[in-house]
Amino acid sequence: MIDWIRDQLLNNQIFAGVALGSVVGSLFYMLKGIPRIIQNIIVRQLTCELTIYNDDDVYGWVNDWLAQRPEVKKTKRLHLSTKHNQGGEADSNDWSITLGPGKHIIWYAGRPVRIERRLEETKSGTQRQETLLLSTLGPSNKILKKIITAARQHRDGEPVTPVYYYANYWRRVGTKTKRPLDTVVLPEGQIEGILSDIEWFSNSKAWYQDRGIPYRRGYLLYGPPGCGKSSLIFALASHLDRPVHALNLGGIHSDNSLLGAMMDAPTRSIVVIEDIDALNVSKKRAPKPAPKGAPIAEDQDMGITLSGLLNVIDGLTASEGRILFMTTNHVDELDPALVRPGRVDVRECIDKLGPEEATRFFERFYGVKRRLSLTIAAAELQIIFMRHPDNPESAMAELEEKSMRSAAE
Repeated sequence: MIDWIRDQLLNNQIFAGVALGSVVGSLFYMLKGIPRIIQNIIVRQLTCELTIYNDDDVYGWVNDWLAQRPEVKKTKRLHLSTKHNQGGEADSNDWSITLGPGKHIIWYAGRPVRIERRLEETKSGTQRQETLLLSTLGPSNKILKKIITAARQHRDGEPVTPVYYYANYWRRVGTKTKRPLDTVVLPEGQIEGILSDIEWFSNSKAWYQDRGIPYRRGYLLYGPPGCGKSSLIFALASHLDRPVHALNLGGIHSDNSLLGAMMDAPTRSIVVIEDIDALNVSKKRAPKPAPKGAPIAEDQDMGITLSGLLNVIDGLTASEGRILFMTTNHVDELDPALVRPGRVDVRECIDKLGPEEATRFFERFYGVKRRLSLTIAAAELQIIFMRHPDNPESAMAELEEKSMRSAAE
């Protein structure tokens, strides 16, 4: 057999020609790729590149900063996005035009910077991944760092707080005008106490590590609806200059999805789970077993269980440095395991406004002081004020009538 192969290679001209052609072709193919390999090596050595994904808060900063660049006025490829701002002029704040998909060149600090925007659809089709690639000549990354600093300063110059919503990934749904803490009326000292605790936590990482305590903080706000739980959270986020990442448990289909959401939330954000009691997860410690003989898919919609919720709050996979706010209108319906110390570190009742708080709210709204003598939810009181936006006396008359009706009942 070996002798036959040797004979074919040495004496059969057709076979030898085919073999030689294959070798030569393979050699040329390899040589053809050498310039590209050399080019890639040179590019990597002589340029510096920065990648930013759209699920990161920085993406919003840089995108908004690019929208202000003069190059946007000249480019023929543009990207239009809705900003969903609240509290701004509609003709300037509800949409933004910036550099579109493809490659662009901008000049910054006397240096050319290449900006490439990539749009990619995920396999599931439920998510659009956007990526910004910034690259510049030279091995130093100083120019790229300066761009990020400039984008951060531009963001800080705008009095807004970014809001994210989880729908298979953290999607930036818009920005809201920052809300001052003094616009939320609660009993004296309550807001100051919560704020002081958050600020202490933010500066106590070493304290936690020295004592072997997981570095995370959980807050539970409970009380009747319309009393200001969500308003307080947003005002705190505005004051602390932290983005809000809102998690709707109704839109999470499994414990694995919930785990992914919590792990992907940036550590410097405030994660919010509103109406934690709404899904009644306290009665579902484990997923329901599949019917006998039914196939079990990895992405099967099993729903959220209490065990899954507890694990993402303080299990082995729980994020460090995270601030979590949970709200409920029915604190008595929550499983004790959910609200035990370590999972909920601070519990605050956000109740209806008493006469003193209602009086302060009236003064804050109208700029004049009137003594109120009723107990009322903040949202209900605000609705009455909105019916009489510039007439405090008319508002007082309605409030007095309401107070008399309540007394008669």
